[in-house]
Amino acid sequence: MIDEIIHFFGRFFSNADFPARWYCGQWSNFHGWLYILSNFAIAGAYFTIPLALAQMIRRRKDLPFRRIFWLFVSFILFCGTTHFIDAIIFWLPIYRWNALILFSTALVSWTTAVVLVKVMPKILELKTTQQLKEVIRQKTQELEIANRRLTESERQFRTLVDYNPDVVARVGRDQKFKFINPAIKNLTGLRPEYYLDKPVEELSNFIAASPRFGYKIKTVFEQGQLAYYETAARESERFYAVSIAPLYDQENQKVEDALLIIRDITFQKKAETELRENVDQLQVLSQSLTEKNQKLESFAHIVSHNLRAPIGNINMLLNLHEEEDDTNERNLLLTNIKEVSQKLFQTVEDLTEVVRSQRSAPEDQKEIDLEEALKSQMANISAEIQLSEPGFTMIFTMPQNTLSSDIPGKYFA
Repeated sequence: MIDEIIHFFGRFFSNADFPARWYCGQWSNFHGWLYILSNFAIAGAYFTIPLALAQMIRRRKDLPFRRIFWLFVSFILFCGTTHFIDAIIFWLPIYRWNALILFSTALVSWTTAVVLVKVMPKILELKTTQQLKEVIRQKTQELEIANRRLTESERQFRTLVDYNPDVVARVGRDQKFKFINPAIKNLTGLRPEYYLDKPVEELSNFIAASPRFGYKIKTVFEQGQLAYYETAARESERFYAVSIAPLYDQENQKVEDALLIIRDITFQKKAETELRENVDQLQVLSQSLTEKNQKLESFAHIVSHNLRAPIGNINMLLNLHEEEDDTNERNLLLTNIKEVSQKLFQTVEDLTEVVRSQRSAPEDQKEIDLEEALKSQMANISAEIQLSEPGFTMIFTMPQNTLSSDIPGKYFA
């Protein structure tokens, strides 16, 4: 076998071993030329078809399965070559060439067949022209519906923006206005068209007393973060809240524009001021009520202290009056009861004066007659003195609550 292969390629370009086909067998002119012309015709067609396919493949870059098309071009070219050699072999007995071309054709044919079998499922998944038309029709209908919805959404959004009391604007990287809603007229008195393609500094004269307005917008573009600050109007008593949000490009995720919203917060600021004032007033009122409660507790202590002794004294004098048989003594006790009652009445009058003094300005300070106070207290407890053993000691003290802070000149024992 090896010797035959060596002999085959060693005499590959030699035609001496074979006669021309005209001289093999009994070929008539009709039979021979019919065979030759048919092979030439087939070869011509087989050479034309791959040239057309190659032209199509080069022009249609989006053609699917380009590899299988190139295999078909090679397969058809080899088939055409076999027919061409089969025709000229009537004069040139190049049988060794013919054998090698047939072998190459077989390799290309089977390669094409294997690849075609592998890609056939994908080829079968390709839509037909009618199916593609139906898909296009459905997609077109869906796009029309989506466009209508988008148009309606844009209309609603435009309505919301146009009738929004807040100033809404779109600012480009050049810090010029691309869009601004009609609310700007309420702020500056100028129509939105005036601000288109104008720099943002046009607004700084109205809402900012410093150049930080433009600086804030520049920071949003550089850092891509939301900015918010509050500022007062330059020539009015109004306050504004300024929000600046970055708008990103969907493709490269870079800040393309900035959304600017300016809201009038004058009412909120005034409400905050009033609230702080009310809180301060409530704190003052709370402190005043606390002081009054303390005075009320002190007053209750005074009332309890100053009424307990006279009432107890009257009780004891009444008991003595009931137990006494002597008329003179009974009359004396009645006299004491009257005196204590008068002292009790005077104490009530003094307490009433305390109440009145709490609602008016305090009186001037007065000196207290301690001797008179001692006599008054002894009269209040005269009954206890009579019941006590001969000899007693009066201890005079000045507790904190014995002097009324509202009427310093009054003493309550």
